[in-house]
Amino acid sequence: MMIMKKHIFALLTVAVVLASSCHKPEYVLPTADRQGFTSISAYFTSGQYDGSVLARLDVTQEMLESGILCIPVPYYYPEESDDSKTPMMAMSKVRMRAELDNNCSIDPPLSILNLNEMTKIRYTDSKGKVYDLELYGKMKKSDKASIMSMSITGPNCGTFDAFVDNENRILYLYTNDDLSDCTISVDVSAHASVKTDGTVARNYNESQEVVIASHSGKEYVYTTQKAIPTKISHGFNKSSVRQLFNFEPSSRLGTPAYTASTNPSIASIGGYLVVCMGDGSTPIYLDGQTGAKKGEIVLGSAQPGAIASDEAGNMLICNHIADDPYEGTLSIYKTTSVTEAPVLFYEYNTDTHLPRGGKMEVSGNLNSDAMITILFEGISGITSSSTFISIQVKDGAVASVQEYDLSGLGLSWGPAPVNAGVVTPASGSGDMGWYFGAYAGMSGGPELDWIKQDLSLGSNMPTSNGGGWAWNANQIDCKHYNNAQYMALLVLSHFPAWGVCPTLYVYDVTDTSGLKGEFDACEALVVQTEIEWFQMVNAGESNSCGDVVIVPSADGYKVFIYYFDQYAGAIGGFVADCIKR
Repeated sequence: MMIMKKHIFALLTVAVVLASSCHKPEYVLPTADRQGFTSISAYFTSGQYDGSVLARLDVTQEMLESGILCIPVPYYYPEESDDSKTPMMAMSKVRMRAELDNNCSIDPPLSILNLNEMTKIRYTDSKGKVYDLELYGKMKKSDKASIMSMSITGPNCGTFDAFVDNENRILYLYTNDDLSDCTISVDVSAHASVKTDGTVARNYNESQEVVIASHSGKEYVYTTQKAIPTKISHGFNKSSVRQLFNFEPSSRLGTPAYTASTNPSIASIGGYLVVCMGDGSTPIYLDGQTGAKKGEIVLGSAQPGAIASDEAGNMLICNHIADDPYEGTLSIYKTTSVTEAPVLFYEYNTDTHLPRGGKMEVSGNLNSDAMITILFEGISGITSSSTFISIQVKDGAVASVQEYDLSGLGLSWGPAPVNAGVVTPASGSGDMGWYFGAYAGMSGGPELDWIKQDLSLGSNMPTSNGGGWAWNANQIDCKHYNNAQYMALLVLSHFPAWGVCPTLYVYDVTDTSGLKGEFDACEALVVQTEIEWFQMVNAGESNSCGDVVIVPSADGYKVFIYYFDQYAGAIGGFVADCIKR
């Protein structure tokens, strides 16, 4: 925390500006050809969601004429959770805000209201027309429903996953096999249900209907279509990127609160997202499509300091040597299943007396060629660190191990997890060097660096955002997918209560010439998205930590990117595909 705190008081004014920049505007000036009263929103006034939007109503002319404004409060909050108490309790004390034209008015002015009761207001439009309105709220079950995944099983095709097109509600079955006698298993979005009995065998060589229903009972019909896919030549379709889930983890998964001392890492195997809190607890695994908690992984003899996964469905687990005098064996275990005990992959001893094993990164395929990095961490109040362990895997076995020192580049980092940096292999072969990120790099602020194999600097990219001092850019993953090399950077939030949002950046680094300028504005950047966060209260000590991982699907058609920001209270994932349309 020493590095971060020295910036805080000198930059309070910047923080106020930044706090407003990540939120949508509360008031939007309408254009002349639209009505002057466009929407009305209810905001939380207390708790961990204080300041977040509870509900929003898009106001129509018909509503104004009817004299009724009924705010549709979600039945669950967050929507993906099973928490119905939070929105119910919040309704009694919400802050109301409306989007109005400057020439329009509401009397009495909106303030903190009880949505369980009817409030009378008077709206006057820009032409002086008066509407007497009755405002109240009502909890509403969601009309949303989508298929997250579907698997099909048959005697002549085994089991494989369908390709889900939610936009057109088509379930593509990419195979040449006979699908004449198959059953299906369907996973749907939160609070939706499957109406079609998938246990009844059907002929999926022909188109079949799969019906699902939302929490409110609204039904949606999907159709199956057997087809042979054609991939685009490089990477994923940018237009196919969509969010799978995003929610607050402590309330739904039972992970430690944002105030807890944790050192989280995430990985993915077998279609599951695995979450390791780095606090000694057994990692849990989630459905990779919905985020639903499934259970705890089988650890066997492995000690869960950090986890990481490769491009081929393998996960590594290593212990964290975090106690003085920082001696002992670094033990790395390998597994391909959340339900089977990992096996010992490699053990390493060193004369470097620094903490290690709190952060581990993998690029490549551990069954053939891969690179693994594990940081040596700084010690609070004693020393920083500039060294890391690089493990090269050839033909599925460890071929060499080296310790590298980056002090010659002026790079160093502090203790894990907040002030530690990240050093991620740029490829599985090792010939492309590493990517580095930290809260404070050689620029003095958050940055993304490419370090070549000979330890020379390939690129130094600070941020173009003047509010970047409130970011923690120390989560990076790099993977190969469909003839492209991708690198994901998760910029964590140091101050979620000030409106500083986590942000996910994805780069195509197949050609490193695009790594020039600022990391949030360079040519290699292909995806940039702000993450909705749910923790709105400042802790006494910021625990800005988390992880990001890129996961190519086993069939090669999809790629998943999962993220976790512990302090901001957000875990989620995106998916994209490489299907030619």
